[in-house]
Amino acid sequence: MNRQERRRQEKLRQKTLSDQDLKNPQIMLEKGFAHQQAEEYEVATELYTQVLAIDAENADAHHMLGAIAYAQGQHEVAFERISEALKIDEQNAGYWTNLGNALKELDRIEDAVKAYENALAVNPEFTVAAFNLGNLYRETDELDKAIFAYQRALEVDGDYAEAWLNIGTAYQAKGDNEGAETAYSRTVALDPEYPDAHNNLGNLLIDLGRHDEAEAAIDKALALAPEFPDAFFNKGKLAEAKGDSEAAKISYTKAVELDADFDDAKEALAKLG
Repeated sequence: MNRQERRRQEKLRQKTLSDQDLKNPQIMLEKGFAHQQAEEYEVATELYTQVLAIDAENADAHHMLGAIAYAQGQHEVAFERISEALKIDEQNAGYWTNLGNALKELDRIEDAVKAYENALAVNPEFTVAAFNLGNLYRETDELDKAIFAYQRALEVDGDYAEAWLNIGTAYQAKGDNEGAETAYSRTVALDPEYPDAHNNLGNLLIDLGRHDEAEAAIDKALALAPEFPDAFFNKGKLAEAKGDSEAAKISYTKAVELDADFDDAKEALAKLG
């Protein structure tokens, strides 16, 4: 067999393998997920649709189509797709969690809570469900419930930096400064490169009158994220607390330049005149 014939046979073999792959739902799901991760949603959607043409009861394909719809802001479609997945497999905590995410975006708050709780009933150690439940409660100002939900996540994974950060914001909103400082400090210890953790700690320290520590924390946040509007806002807040109105104006102005919808920064500027 000459070189040209060997190449022809190799191409034929590769094509045959590809054709076989397209008849294997699991391989198609894996390829679809790779495209989905790369935000190549059209290709991923086509692959998941092909899976359903072969196996209409493939829960993962329904769920992934829902995840794509959610990523594209189509929350009603996401709800419908993920609901189809749950009709097939109601013992999947990930499905319930993503259903909760879609319901939250549809402002169906009570249903979202039920979905997250269902996820935790299926798998009590599914930390994402507890974390998302905490976020929902925090955003609806049910702070005690938010703290309890974050604690559920942290009982499973004590190194969950995002949960420590968010439980800190809940403590701070409740006026529990000691709890907030402990949580933010824990976040920084777990992830020293987390700008939000340094910024939130700085914000708390301003309120506690510990200005030097606050400045160090905010400067660290800006060193990690030089275009962080919230950190510039806190830098302005700190300058104002120290009586330096001009420096405060500069920082608030920078915050607004970075985020034109930053109402708190606009209000702070207006008050300074």
